[in-house]
Amino acid sequence: MLSSATASLPATDTLERVKADTEGRDVPVMAEMLDSYPGETTLQNDPAPSSNDDDWQDYQPLSLLAVGSVVVAVLGLLTFIEPLIGVVPLIAGGLACFALRSISQSNGEMRGGVYAMLGLGLAAVGLVGGLGYHVYVYATEVPTGFVRLNFADLQPDERNPQGWYENLKSWDGKDVFLKGFIYPGEKKQGLTAFLLCRDKGDCCFGGNPKITDRVLVLLDGKEGINFSEFLQKFTGTFKLSNQKAVDASGEVLYVLEAAEKR
Repeated sequence: MLSSATASLPATDTLERVKADTEGRDVPVMAEMLDSYPGETTLQNDPAPSSNDDDWQDYQPLSLLAVGSVVVAVLGLLTFIEPLIGVVPLIAGGLACFALRSISQSNGEMRGGVYAMLGLGLAAVGLVGGLGYHVYVYATEVPTGFVRLNFADLQPDERNPQGWYENLKSWDGKDVFLKGFIYPGEKKQGLTAFLLCRDKGDCCFGGNPKITDRVLVLLDGKEGINFSEFLQKFTGTFKLSNQKAVDASGEVLYVLEAAEKR
């Protein structure tokens, strides 16, 4: 048996010492094995690196910021429906920029540049395209011959609380374009007379809407329309008139006569 001291000697010297020690002894098998042992071979104590180690060294983690920018940017495309969501594409663009910066500073140790560029592109589409679409709609939605009327124009003037109703007389009899939400009543189909409210908040749908936040709409025709939870657009003749409210208690101050859905 080889002693531990021979492990540190070169392979050739070790084999020669073993051969000299076994001369004349009846160990033909050992001698044959020693003769066939290559002299140039060196003893190695460390195992050869496995392919798994190489794969681990080549692994590049995927940037979570890059993936997150794509997800948020997709949600930001809802800006085409609601302009207030325009802040979401801004967040997506920020995530994409941070991701690109991290990837460039990683010296090739991180991947995900394609995802970051995709997120940045989708964010630009949601922000520029979505907001641009709403600007275009706002600029072109009022039909010819009508004037835009907002619910903000129907609110009391804090500087002149006593005379605000007198100031509204300038709107009386004008053909206007008005947007709002239909107040939900018992009837859902074939509506010809209903309340159009300022918004879907508690002031309108949590109880009785404020008298300055509702307009009685009287459609021109007998077909009527169906109830919808989405924003509606109407044209008609604006009138200042005290009438009984529909589907709500009290009266109304504002009426939209000969109205037509747009």
